[in-house]
Amino acid sequence: CIEDEQAFSENVTAALKYCQSNDALMTLGIRPTFPNTGYGYIEFDKEQSDELIKPVQQFREKPDYQTAKEFIAQGNYLWNAGIFMWSAS
Repeated sequence: CIEDEQAFSENVTAALKYCQSNDALMTLGIRPTFPNTGYGYIEFDKEQSDELIKPVQQFREKPDYQTAKEFIAQGNYLWNAGIFMWSAS
């Protein structure tokens, strides 16, 4: 269930626009609210954390609880939503 449909729509639009003018594969991430072990995580570049579109450093598979807590404490991890976008060209 998408709680904030307007924010989701704005994020999808921004990702699609980025893909139209850049050779990129985009993925959507969800800001974690608790250390969930059922999601994979996306680590993004802390240096560009104020930007809506962030360079991905790596994907991390479903962690154990302690590792998930560490990801959240670091502040530069998102849950992997499994939604990808790119340009066909």
